[in-house]
Amino acid sequence: MPLATKNRAIGIAAATAYGAQTVEVPRGSTLYVFSDGVFEITTKAGSDWDLEHFVPLLLEPPVPGRTESARLLDRVREESKDPDLQDDFSLMTFGFHRPADRTFDATWPSRP
Repeated sequence: MPLATKNRAIGIAAATAYGAQTVEVPRGSTLYVFSDGVFEITTKAGSDWDLEHFVPLLLEPPVPGRTESARLLDRVREESKDPDLQDDFSLMTFGFHRPADRTFDATWPSRP
């Protein structure tokens, strides 16, 4: 499920106020946060990718022994004409696979 808010890109203007939205994330989900550099590539065949070309890679199965971020970087490099990539590749993944080890209370976030 793609998430989006109607905001300016981060880092465009210094004093920008951003709107927020919330969504319930079911257990077993993975949240991907990434820059446009992960999908704005030119393929070996010479076509330019956009987000719709990248999304199917998110749905591929994990690779044992590889982090999800590393797996996706590998896949984008496989598809790209230039495996060194010409834009930034900024990607974070957050897995919601097990209950939290900690709970929020008055000591959070200063407790060890």
